[in-house]
Amino acid sequence: AAPAAAAAPAWVKGARDLLVKVNAAPGMCSLRGALTGYGFSCGANHGGYFDTRAPDTWPSVYDITGHNYHKTNHDIMRSISQLTKYLKEALRRAAAGEPCQLEAARIAEKAGRSGEKLRKRYELSIIRQFQRRWRAALLEKCGGGSGGGDDDDDADEAADALVNKVEDMLWGTAAAADDAAAAAAPADAA
Repeated sequence: AAPAAAAAPAWVKGARDLLVKVNAAPGMCSLRGALTGYGFSCGANHGGYFDTRAPDTWPSVYDITGHNYHKTNHDIMRSISQLTKYLKEALRRAAAGEPCQLEAARIAEKAGRSGEKLRKRYELSIIRQFQRRWRAALLEKCGGGSGGGDDDDDADEAADALVNKVEDMLWGTAAAADDAAAAAAPADAA
C-alpha cells in the first residue's frame, strides 16, 4: 500500500481563501478586516498602507519572503504585492512538502538571540572592568602612575610595559580586539 499523503498544515485553507480576497482587493487598506479575521495583526494606517504581521501559527514572513527586504521590514508586509508573494510562496512550499518556520518560532528565535547578545555584552563589560581595576592595581604596585619628573616617566613606562606583558600572558592580545568588536557591534542585528 502507498503511504498516506501528509495532511496539509492548518493555515493552508486560510491562505488560499485570503489569496482570493487579496487578488480582488483594490488596495491594502480594504484588506484590514480580512487580515484580522485570519489572525494577522495590522498596525496604524499610514496613508494607503499599514504594517501587517502573520499569525503565530502561519509561516514566518521572514522565512518565506521577508529575508528579501530591508532588515527593518523582515517580519512585516506593507503592500498587496508583498502579501501576494508571501501567500503564493507559502502555499507553494506547503504543496511541495517543504518545511516552513512558523512565525512563533521566528519570534522565539529573535528573542533568544537578542537575549544572548545582551548576556555576552554584559559578561564582557564585567571582564573588562576587572581587567581595568587589575591593571590600575598592578601599575600602582609597580610604581607606575606617580606623575613626577623624568625618572618617574621612565618608571611609568617600565611599569606599563610590565603590565602589558602580564596582560598578554593572561588574556592575550585578543582582549583589545574583543573590546573593539564589542564597541562596534550594533545594538540588535536580527
